[in-house]
Amino acid sequence: MKFLLSFSIMACLLGCTAEQAHEKSVCEQFLSTHTDFVENIRHVECLEGNHLYFELLPNKGSIFFATIQGDSIKLDSVWGYDNRVFGKTLDYNSWRNETQPKSLPAFFNREQIKSDSSRYGVRLFSEFRQFIMTADGLDKNKFDEKFNMDDSLINLYNRMAFMNLFSHLDSWIRKKDNQSFFIQSSDGNFYVATTKERRNIAKFKSYTQDDYVPKNELIINSTDSTFLVEYRNHDWFYFNEARDSIDFHVSDSTNAYSVTHYKANGDTVYYIKNFNEKAIVKVKPD
Repeated sequence: MKFLLSFSIMACLLGCTAEQAHEKSVCEQFLSTHTDFVENIRHVECLEGNHLYFELLPNKGSIFFATIQGDSIKLDSVWGYDNRVFGKTLDYNSWRNETQPKSLPAFFNREQIKSDSSRYGVRLFSEFRQFIMTADGLDKNKFDEKFNMDDSLINLYNRMAFMNLFSHLDSWIRKKDNQSFFIQSSDGNFYVATTKERRNIAKFKSYTQDDYVPKNELIINSTDSTFLVEYRNHDWFYFNEARDSIDFHVSDSTNAYSVTHYKANGDTVYYIKNFNEKAIVKVKPD
């Protein structure tokens, strides 16, 4: 009896382990086996089933929603979550194949793009090429052939430049759940948002005597109800949705700051430090 019981428990454990392994989503399996894709984008997260979203390396402020189809991905739509030129969700194919308006300035022609040897120009073209190779399932030779023959890629490159899709904004996005996101916009505001609406939860700004301090993120940890972002200057900001609370730290004690918390019940709480006031030392949440 003991042997049978032990065997049953062992079988259950083995079965549970195998079942857990099979519970790995299509998206998670795809990302674990397509490291080239992961390494050539800024950020990617799985959504439900075989869906995901990602942000391009040369860009902050816009993401692409995609569906995994076997060994490749199909781009479905694009959303400018922190892009005033481009703030709504657009069908990817419609956006991709849109005819370039005559009023839209042509920033670059084919020769300019290919001959730009500056570090910025080389990086921009390299990242654009990787994006098109990913989106169209092309290798490098096929991309080069298409780029040399197809004016639509030049039009797309120019439209991406015009829409600030090659910009480095002080913004970031993380999945809250399969339908909503935590967002920091480039003007220092934090939101809980979907592609259709958003709620402002806080604003975090600090200042030197001369200027606003850029908030370039270094590390972001998030769950479905919290996020903690640490910046390169060692400032940090924390939000807990369940408690409707915030916490923050400004590392340079000589800096001033202005922090606003927009609470879910409609109240607004302000935290303000002027240049001549003493800073409070805080411990960063785990």
